[in-house]
Order: sequence, then C-alpha cells, then structure tokens
Amino acid sequence: MLSLSAGQFSLSPGGAGAAELTSAALLAPMVGKSTAAAAILIWRIVTYYFYLVAGGPVFLLMVGKPLLIKLLRIKT
Repeated sequence: MLSLSAGQFSLSPGGAGAAELTSAALLAPMVGKSTAAAAILIWRIVTYYFYLVAGGPVFLLMVGKPLLIKLLRIKT
C-alpha cells in the first residue's frame, strides 16, 4: 500500500520509478536485494506492463484505425 501511494504521489505515468524504489526500500532488508528485485520485477510486469501490452492493440483498433482513416481522407 505504501509503495502504491508513493507511485501515485510521484506524478509519473503508472508511478514508474517511485513504486519500485519504495518497494525495494521496504523489501530488501527483509528478503535480500536479489529476491526483492525479482519480486518487484514480477509485480510490475503483472500490474503495469501486462496491461500496456494487452491494451495496446485494442487502443490502436479503437482509436488508431478511425484516426488513420480520417487523416487519409483529408490528404486525398
């Protein structure tokens, strides 16, 4: 909860950077640096990057295709 809050207060997209730093600061003393790094990497892939990869094609189909058609009509 603390690392997610730090990510929200950082004002960067998706809390990139701040969430990882606070998670590392909280986890590293308990489980070690390499285990904390692996846990943070898995956590960010599941909670952030997976949604970008899954949502990218949907976004392009919903927004990109109509925008491309509109731009091509203006140029011709």
